[in-house]
Amino acid sequence: MPISAQIARNSLPSMWWMVGGMNLMVLAIFLFALFKEALSTNIILLLIAACACIGAIVGAYYTFRSNCGVTASLYYLLYVLVAMEYIFCSGSAATAVQIVGRPDLNWLAVFASSLSMTITLFGGVYLEAKKFKLFNASPDLLGREELEKYIDYPSRRIKPESITSIQPGSSTWKSPILIVAVGAASIPLFFELFGGGRFNAIFLAMPLLTCTFAYMNMKSLGPSLLRLVLLSKLEKSVGYRFINSDLEQIQELRRTFFLSRWLMKDYAKPSFAMPSASSNPK
Repeated sequence: MPISAQIARNSLPSMWWMVGGMNLMVLAIFLFALFKEALSTNIILLLIAACACIGAIVGAYYTFRSNCGVTASLYYLLYVLVAMEYIFCSGSAATAVQIVGRPDLNWLAVFASSLSMTITLFGGVYLEAKKFKLFNASPDLLGREELEKYIDYPSRRIKPESITSIQPGSSTWKSPILIVAVGAASIPLFFELFGGGRFNAIFLAMPLLTCTFAYMNMKSLGPSLLRLVLLSKLEKSVGYRFINSDLEQIQELRRTFFLSRWLMKDYAKPSFAMPSASSNPK
């Protein structure tokens, strides 16, 4: 996300090992749950190590060199969605059915988990689109009335709150979309498990994990995805990228990090002519 200086103080120092560790964890769960018979342990461990290194590099880039703008935030959000929701949740679901002795349901578990995540993600997008009144808006004005509250066109700056502080209303859990996603998408899997006469505490863990990410999708990740897409579209329409209004403070923070002398990219204030009124299209 376009992070604020306050959030950066808590997240950036550990970003490189957090992303690397997340890659290691999600890939280990996914590969050992679904491919331990098809791939040798050495190959799986090699893939996990390579993915962890890639994650550490990505995290280091975000720590030292990212401009924390709209495009970088969109890529990072998509990465989190793929890694945590589809790979991690799918691997966890496959692990769960193996624990209760039904490895034949591995791919059904993956499908049920992925379907639940997809429905709730787009459910969050849908709720935010309704809030923005996008279905009745002109294609050239999608989301602008709401998003322009956080944009200073003369300085080309955008407040991080444009993404992080706005969430759907309190009716999230009352949405039929969420009920359908969490319930119906998992019915075939639960039916097969109960039909086999198996009962385990994993029945509590699986719905809990699904509901946790479903809530995040409806409450935060789905709306954030829509906002980032709309902001990216707005950047293309005005012809330049917005600058995180907290970037200078983030750069000052980065200078205190170990290795910043070699890895950090200094921030230079952009020089541009003051835009005319026509550069702030409505």
